[in-house]
Amino acid sequence: MSLELIMGIDPSGNFEEGKGTTGMCLLERSTTNIYQTFQISAREWGTTLQYWDIHLAMIEQHAPYAVSMEDYLLYADKSESQINSKFETIQLIGVIKYHCYINEVRLAIRNAGLVKRRWSNDILEHKGYIVRLGKRGWATTTQPKIRLNGHKLDAIRHAVHYDLLENPKEATHVK
Repeated sequence: MSLELIMGIDPSGNFEEGKGTTGMCLLERSTTNIYQTFQISAREWGTTLQYWDIHLAMIEQHAPYAVSMEDYLLYADKSESQINSKFETIQLIGVIKYHCYINEVRLAIRNAGLVKRRWSNDILEHKGYIVRLGKRGWATTTQPKIRLNGHKLDAIRHAVHYDLLENPKEATHVK
């Protein structure tokens, strides 16, 4: 029996404008099982297109039931700092959107603030997705535990949000 996985993505398309890091996770649908987490660092790739291509390769390799991803919004208080920006993250999001479209992968996109407000680390811990490691660290509840950073945690937030709130007719969450 194959797992139905939701891939959560906290994308950073920044390659030329500072080396970005994308967080990804695979959540087994309708469970609290974080199957796997990934981090893709632009520093590990020679070109922007190679960096973006590894994102698509991860989606293809894991054939998720759905992709749940953070959107990029230009906030007024940040607009001046973005003058002359190439908006690389927006371009990466577009590449992923098109990839999901042509491969018929369900896709949900929302802004970061929504999931960060709704799914704090404490709530994710209470729901059984993550556990505290010491005073400041977090890990998955799966064995072996996977240590998490901010990018991976944000990817988890997006996967959980999709599983519990955006696909309720098909999901029957157990905890």
